[in-house]
Order: sequence, then C-alpha cells, then structure tokens
Amino acid sequence: MKTERVKNSVFNSISNVFIALTTTVLSFVLRTIFIKKLGEQCLGLEGLFTNILSLLSLADLGFSSAISFSLYEPLSKKDNNKLQILMKYFRSVYRKIGIIIFSCGIICMPFLPYMVKGYTVSYNIYIIFLLYLINTSASYFTSYNSVLLEADQKSYRTTHLKLLFNFLVYTLQILSLFIFENFIIYLLVFFLIRQAERVITYFYIKKLYKGIDEIDNKKRDLDSKTRETIRKNIKGILFHKVGDFAVNGTDNILISSIINISMTGLYANYLSVVGIIKTIVNSIINSATASFGNLNVEESSEIKYSVFNVINMITGFIVGICTICFFCSINDFITMWVGSKFLLGTISTALISANIYLTCMLLPVNVVKNSTGLYYIDRYIGIVQAIVNLVISIVFGKIFGLNGILLGTTISYIATVSWTKPYVIYKNVFKKSSFKYIKEYFINIVIVAIVCVISKYLFTLMDLRCSIIITMIIKCAISSIIFMMLYMILYCRTKQFKYLKSLISHRKE
Repeated sequence: MKTERVKNSVFNSISNVFIALTTTVLSFVLRTIFIKKLGEQCLGLEGLFTNILSLLSLADLGFSSAISFSLYEPLSKKDNNKLQILMKYFRSVYRKIGIIIFSCGIICMPFLPYMVKGYTVSYNIYIIFLLYLINTSASYFTSYNSVLLEADQKSYRTTHLKLLFNFLVYTLQILSLFIFENFIIYLLVFFLIRQAERVITYFYIKKLYKGIDEIDNKKRDLDSKTRETIRKNIKGILFHKVGDFAVNGTDNILISSIINISMTGLYANYLSVVGIIKTIVNSIINSATASFGNLNVEESSEIKYSVFNVINMITGFIVGICTICFFCSINDFITMWVGSKFLLGTISTALISANIYLTCMLLPVNVVKNSTGLYYIDRYIGIVQAIVNLVISIVFGKIFGLNGILLGTTISYIATVSWTKPYVIYKNVFKKSSFKYIKEYFINIVIVAIVCVISKYLFTLMDLRCSIIITMIIKCAISSIIFMMLYMILYCRTKQFKYLKSLISHRKE
C-alpha cells in the first residue's frame, strides 16, 4: 500500500505539472492577444466577474472537501456499498448547489453597474456576467463524480482529456479573437468547449467506476452518523472558505470599486503569473492530499509527521525560489509581454511576492487538514481572517490605493492562519508542539526577504544591459543560487533532508 501511495502521488504530481505547464504557454499566448484585441477594461471585467462567481461558489459550503474526506476510508476498505450511497448523496446536493448559485447570480445582476467604476466599453455587462454565471453553475451538474477519482488518488487518469480540451479551448478562443474581436463570442467559445469537456469527463469517470458511480435510487440513504460527520465538516469548511475568499477573492472587487476597472486590468496581468506559480506548486503539493488521507487511515502519528516534514521542506524550497524569481524579474517579464505602461511599482510587486509566499507555504498544512478532516476545530479563524483583511484593505485601500489593498492580504495571513493552522495539525495529528514549525516558518520568511533585498541591490550594481530575456535568466539564476546556498545551510543536517536524500539514493539503486 505504501508503494502504491507513493506511485499515485508521483503520477498525480507529474500529470498535474504537465497540464499546468502546457496550459501556461497557451494561456499567455491567449492573454497577450486578448489584451491587444479587447483592451484592459475587458481584462478587468474578466477578473472582476471571476471574483464575483468565486463569492457565489461559497454556496458549495466546502461540500466537495467534506465528501472527499468521507471517501478515503471506504475506498481503502473497498466498501462499494458505502461508496455508492455517498456518491448518490453527493450528486443530489451538488445539483442543488448549482441551482442556488445560478439563482444568487441572477439576484446580483442589478448591482453590477456599481462594481465597474470607470467602465466605458460598449459590451453589455449583463450578458457577459450571465455567460460566466451559466458556466459556473452548469459545472455542478456534471463534475460531482470527479471527487471520486481524486479521493482514489487517480486524477492522472483524466490527464489526456484535460490536455485535449485545454488545447481546444485556447486555440478556438485565439481564433475567435482574430476573426471576430468580440468578448461575448470569446466567452461563448469557452463555455461550449468547457461544457463538452465536463460531459465527456463525467461519462469517462462513470465508466471507470462502473460498480460505484452507477447510482441506484433504491439504495438506502446515508446513515445518520456519516451524515452528521459531513455536516459538521461542512460547517467548519464554510468558515475557512469565507476567510479564503475574503483574502484571495475580493482584491479585484475592491480595486474595481475603490480605484477603477483599468487598475483591475493591470493587476490582472500580475495575477496571471501568480496564478501559474500557484497552479504549479498546487499541482505538486496537492497531489499528496488523497495519499495523505490514505496514510492517515493506515499509519502512525510519527510516520505522518515525518512525511509532512519532507513535504514542507520541499515546498519551502520550491516556493522560496518562485517568490524570489517573481520579485526580481516580474517587471521585466511584464515589459517584454505587454509593455511598460502595464507595470506596477516596486512596493506593489514586493507585496504580491509576499502574498505568494504566505499562501503557498500553507499548502502542506492544508494537505494534512483536508486529508484528516480537521475543518471544525479552528472554524472561527476564517471569519477573523476575513474581517482583518477586509477592514485593513478597505481603509488602507482608500488611503494608499492598490498597495493598501495588498497590505490587507499580507497582514491577515501573518496575524491569523500562518500560525493557527499549523497549531491545529500539530496538536491533533502529530501530537506535538508547533513551536519548531513556526520558528522555521519565520526563519524561512527572513531568508527569502534577505535574498530579495540582496539580489535587488546586486542587480542595481551590475547595471545589466542585455536583452530582457537574458536579463531575466541572469536575475533568476543568481537569486536562486543565493537562496539555495542559504536553504542548504539551514536544512542539510535535519532529519527530513537526510530522509529525502536516502529516498533518492534508494531510487537510484
């Protein structure tokens, strides 16, 4: 079982990273053409409406995470009867959620003009929003069974479908921009292709799990104990989802309302790069969620603690390099990609970089929380995080503009979840104090900050006058080497580093 668990994690990571990389290339080509053909206001609308739909998706209540946790044990024990009952329940609830999201979206439509400050483009914002709304709500009618594949550590089985449809949607959207230069047609293409992908994936997974995902209406309903566990987890997840949305999903809404829709478009360019970084890191780390769920069912606290330390060390290394390279070279990249008029200031890029690090470094902690079902214990922290973020972002946003809104995100992470989430998993899963983790966490932050400052100073002294691409490569290489040296000094004598080294040596043999 241990070998199977590792193999599945590796396969999931490789397939997810491969999808992320191919999607990255296509998305940048698409976004470049999008900006040139439709302009920054349409780009701002895209970011704004995505945020609004993220808010409406809170109607999910974290149900998919709760049901995933409930699937780990019956999958491990091959209890097909329990799995069928869970999937029947999941399908019923997910379809109700889709209807609720669509209804809430319709109610929100009269308020759209108040959210698009400075909007002057002729496109009908109601039609555009309705297309986004239909796309989001429709997904809940066909995608419910994908959670079964993820919980069973077999997400890689649909890699070919994801790659095919990603290629189709990006290619056809690019063609539509060249031929029609119309935002609404662009969105129609996206909706039709994604809907086809969901339907085909739905039937593919149904075929893979023929004995499980064939819902028999005569099967008895979910037992009261499991139902109560799911409901309790949902209550806990909901608070965390509110906090996550308030921190990660409101920036575009606040920027659009407090500043203007054009600034939302400028910020969206940086967010597209941030999104790629988060997708790649997520693809690597979150692939371990289902495997850790299986680990939680079968292994001791000490083994779980050892595995977590290795994952956390690897995450710190990857996220550190990504954050530093982003800070040092993002403005060069934006200049090369869409032009210098789309640049943000150094303080803005520093705050965006800080938020990348703070968000991604919590991924291993979230893996443990999600796979062990620890949603309820620290449920109120999500609300505290939301309040801290919104109050600071609104007040500082009116005073300092974009930097004030970004600072609200940074402070809310440091003041709440950066230490409370680790405390929960250390106390309830590893049965240890979280002091060592928190100490290393803040040491890592200091190291990343020092490398960013040193690198920025070095590049000023060097006065690089190469092409932008060569300049970016030099900056990323130098800053990464400095970080790797400091990181190796910090971790080379730790148990997790020695364990990882022995694991690599064993693989080579």
